[in-house]
Amino acid sequence: MADSPQHLHNPCLLDTNEQTPAKVWELLRRNNAFRYVVERLEAKWQVEPIVQGDLAVLDSRVSGHSQIGRGIFITAGCFSADGIAAHERLRPSAVIGIDGQDLYYLLERALPLDEVFRRKLRWLVETGHFHHPIREFMTELEKHQ
Repeated sequence: MADSPQHLHNPCLLDTNEQTPAKVWELLRRNNAFRYVVERLEAKWQVEPIVQGDLAVLDSRVSGHSQIGRGIFITAGCFSADGIAAHERLRPSAVIGIDGQDLYYLLERALPLDEVFRRKLRWLVETGHFHHPIREFMTELEKHQ
């Protein structure tokens, strides 16, 4: 999947063709992504931004099970800025966010998923912010490959 005009115009959108969800699921399974005490995984393959209500539902399901459990929210699109702000004001999140741009970098650059999860989880614990875009630490990841 090369950079297309759509990706350049809206970098948080991932191609939503039928093969992409299967590729993402295989990437998660192959890399043993669920060893990070993941209670729930939710994926929304939609172009519309994910709003605070969607995040709150997953967060409450995860928080209701355990204090250390985490949820992963994957979207082919992006998280709305209002949704992120509202969600993070409530309390520390139990959800790790992965958006379309993150998925694009994971699939196209073959980034190590275990290291991406480790960094996203650490960011969540240290800052309380559930979404740490891969583009912010991609250069460091590529140096260590």
